[in-house]
Amino acid sequence: MLLKKLSLLFSLLLLTQFSFAQIQSEEKVFEFVESMPTFLGGEAAMYTYLGNNINFPRSVQEDSTFSGETVYINFVVNKKGEITRAKIKKENCIPCAKEALRIVKKMPRWKAGMQNGRAVKVRYTLPIQFLTE
Repeated sequence: MLLKKLSLLFSLLLLTQFSFAQIQSEEKVFEFVESMPTFLGGEAAMYTYLGNNINFPRSVQEDSTFSGETVYINFVVNKKGEITRAKIKKENCIPCAKEALRIVKKMPRWKAGMQNGRAVKVRYTLPIQFLTE
């Protein structure tokens, strides 16, 4: 009888810990917060970073029909300001989209979004326009 009670207690304890760990790993990802995440140095610094690091796809340089192409990259800025879950949201030019995704994944940390005085995960969509000269 004592062994059954101990076994039941141990099982409940494990189940509780598993449930708590699962809840923590599935924290809410906000769309809008009191203080949205920002690239360190601001928007101008972000576009400077993009301009300095994007390698314009050669196939697109030769085809002016893609000039002005805007790719939308969706990602989550986590509590530490790291870019996670980056994916292509909208594109008409696959080489442009792949390059935009590559460079977003390599971005340095951002200032995390804040809600009620706490850092939170925030979904962000970044438009990146490819212009040929």
